[in-house]
Amino acid sequence: MISPDFTRPRIFEAMPDIPNVSEPVHMALMLDMAHFLTPDEFRQTLTKIRAVMAPGGTLILRAIIPPAAKPTRVWPIEALKLKLKGVVPHYLSVQAIADLINKADFRMEYTKVSGNNPETVWFVAKASP
Repeated sequence: MISPDFTRPRIFEAMPDIPNVSEPVHMALMLDMAHFLTPDEFRQTLTKIRAVMAPGGTLILRAIIPPAAKPTRVWPIEALKLKLKGVVPHYLSVQAIADLINKADFRMEYTKVSGNNPETVWFVAKASP
């Protein structure tokens, strides 16, 4: 989970808490944070999000995807930064992420590469009725 306060450390080492809400949520966003969760934490987070979503509510998720071919220079730099912070990333494939979303009772609407960067992918899903 990313802290909105840029003066504090930005990476939390646990699955985000999903706040209690008085009404069903119509949209949830997860941006560039899935790789900070283990696959089980990611599954639990999606399940918690789904539990507060209105039927037909939209989940928008952007994930960092490991490159299929030669990685850009960003990957070794990012790997070093995470290692120095003691953070172990858990990168998943597009299919693995889509499977977790579907198993959490969402209907995958589509996946799309973000611009020209195949290392960042958008997922849009609807909460099943």
